[in-house]
Amino acid sequence: MDIFRQPLIGLLMVNALGACTPLHQPDPAQPLANHDAPAARGVAACRVALSAEMPVSGPMLDPQHIELFVWNIHKGRNPDSLADLDRLAGDKDLVLIQEARLEQQPVDALDQARYWSFAPGYRTARASTGVMTLSHTMPLVHCYLTDREPWLRSPKAISITMFGLAGTDATLAVVNVHAVNFTFGIRAFARQIAKIETALADHAGPVILAGDFNTWHARRLAVLQTLSEHLNLHELSFDVDNRVASFGSVVDRIFIRGLDTIDATTNLVDTSDHNPMSVTLRLQCT
Repeated sequence: MDIFRQPLIGLLMVNALGACTPLHQPDPAQPLANHDAPAARGVAACRVALSAEMPVSGPMLDPQHIELFVWNIHKGRNPDSLADLDRLAGDKDLVLIQEARLEQQPVDALDQARYWSFAPGYRTARASTGVMTLSHTMPLVHCYLTDREPWLRSPKAISITMFGLAGTDATLAVVNVHAVNFTFGIRAFARQIAKIETALADHAGPVILAGDFNTWHARRLAVLQTLSEHLNLHELSFDVDNRVASFGSVVDRIFIRGLDTIDATTNLVDTSDHNPMSVTLRLQCT
């Protein structure tokens, strides 16, 4: 049964999720990164930025060993969530957080030398949450896309960062996603996912696409699978799968292109309503 088919159920869910909480536009003075990589907002600008030739200087990712950590941190509501983040992700090359609260600065729970790139989503007078990508090396590009929940009108964010790979001419695009959730159908979800395809249309290098996709319905998953086919991505699986499922379908996923998997694990935590994913990747031989 589609959870949103019954109007009364939907109304109760909207009320329970705090639809009356005042929302605010992103503060243009609020920093969205702690680095000077070129930034772009919107799908057209992002597509141009990702296809432009960027000078590479300084440290780059090791193409033979890229450690990735992906987690919806549930706005850090549990006071121990940042301790879990440090314990599980403190040494990872790339850390993709959904529902990161900017005021808490997840980077402070890790290594102070990390670079962070933030894409703003839900914002009130007291808090700004969105998706945050942390890395040991500075990205070449940082861009972000924003969509709104059709019912709640609260924003959902996508961050796309691009990194150099040491000893190669290739660049890695890293897409950090928090997908729209509360909809009658799949139109808003499909529109958001289509922006990813457009933004990456001219990027020929390897790709990591990961995050909380809210794929609790088969039609949503079908949209994501179509994107995967168009971009030549394949989804990672886990031998021991602790990812949370809604209506029998996991919502947190990782897709890759041009990369091989060395290791893939999931962790059990009680500090969020999502369990994190950890994978180790390497560039495919050509």
